[in-house]
Amino acid sequence: MSNQDDATSVYARTLDSIVSSILFLSRLPVHQIVRPTEQIDFHRSSAMFPLAGLVIAAPVAAFVWSALWMGVEAHIIVVLAIPAQVLMTGALHEDGLADVADGFWGGHTVDRKLEIMRDSAIGTYGVLALVISICARLVLLSTALATLGPLFGAMLYVACESLSRAAMLWPWSALKPARKALAPDANGKDPSGLSQRYGGPDRNSLLACAVLCLPALLCLILAAGVVGTLVALTFALAATLSLTRLARYHIGGHTGDVLGATQQLALIALYLGVGLTI
Repeated sequence: MSNQDDATSVYARTLDSIVSSILFLSRLPVHQIVRPTEQIDFHRSSAMFPLAGLVIAAPVAAFVWSALWMGVEAHIIVVLAIPAQVLMTGALHEDGLADVADGFWGGHTVDRKLEIMRDSAIGTYGVLALVISICARLVLLSTALATLGPLFGAMLYVACESLSRAAMLWPWSALKPARKALAPDANGKDPSGLSQRYGGPDRNSLLACAVLCLPALLCLILAAGVVGTLVALTFALAATLSLTRLARYHIGGHTGDVLGATQQLALIALYLGVGLTI
């Protein structure tokens, strides 16, 4: 195979991984533009989560920039921006946060906790988790946007959305799947966990993800400064490690809901770290 063929193959696999990660993390119809040629493989695709986060956040960030530039109040922008972002992701991460809150604190055994997390109904703990999460994002993001202005506000937005999705790889790689590999049920649904079906990140994925976080880190440094970035990353790391520890304690591993909850907590932690330093 020639060098040109090798380069084409690498390009095709990379494009497949980016598209797969965007499709997994959002409802953006990128498959109508570029359709993946292979079955999803998260050994590769998970490394692209930071880039997927940039793409998913870009339309809302453009709205944030233009609205701030036109003089719209920051709290009004955020009231519109957060629901728009939720619609673009199909509330994927918010659903994970609610399920984790219900499961971890609504069940007394591992099996019962996993059963609650699989249930589509939402309980008291889940409602409270969502209310607290949305309120925290509204207050922290609006405060930051009012201080930073159009350009740096948009940079902060895309940076935090990107880095919070990179945080999902840690519990995914550090914990074993909480659910066992099982055959499809009577309805044809696969009850196995995320990693049982698609695989998960390995060491190479983590290293590639760290490199692909650099554009988001640059945006965060430009928006919040070096000190603000360090504080924000420290808070996000603490949130990620804490949830990983909780998942190990409550269910002995990870699920897709744990990954979604990680994104939400890391996002709030990033906003909090920036808000305390700008």
